[in-house]
Amino acid sequence: MAIDLSVLRTELRVHLGYESDGTDDLSDGDADLLLNRAFWELLNKFNFREEECSIEFTIAEDEDFISLPTLFESMRKLSILNSTTNKWTPLVRIDIQEFERVAN
Repeated sequence: MAIDLSVLRTELRVHLGYESDGTDDLSDGDADLLLNRAFWELLNKFNFREEECSIEFTIAEDEDFISLPTLFESMRKLSILNSTTNKWTPLVRIDIQEFERVAN
C-alpha cells in the first residue's frame, strides 16, 4: 500500500501534537523537510541505496549550467556518457568560485 505525501504530513503533525491539518503550526514545506531528514537518516543508518541509475537528457555542447531532471540529494557520483565513443566521463563537483574562474 503506497502512502502519499499528504498522509505522511498529516501523520507527522499528529505525532508532533498538532492538528492534522494544522499548516499554521507546521507548514507543508517544513513538514517535507523533516520527512526528508528522517528518510536521509534511515538511508545513512541502513545504507540501502540504489546502486546505479540511468537518466537520459540532452544538453548542448559547451553548456555551462545543467539542470538535472531529478532529485539528487543522495547522489554519490555523476557521469556523462559520450554517445559517439560510448565512454563514461565522471563529473567533479566544484564550488561557485571555481566555476566562475573556469567559465570566465
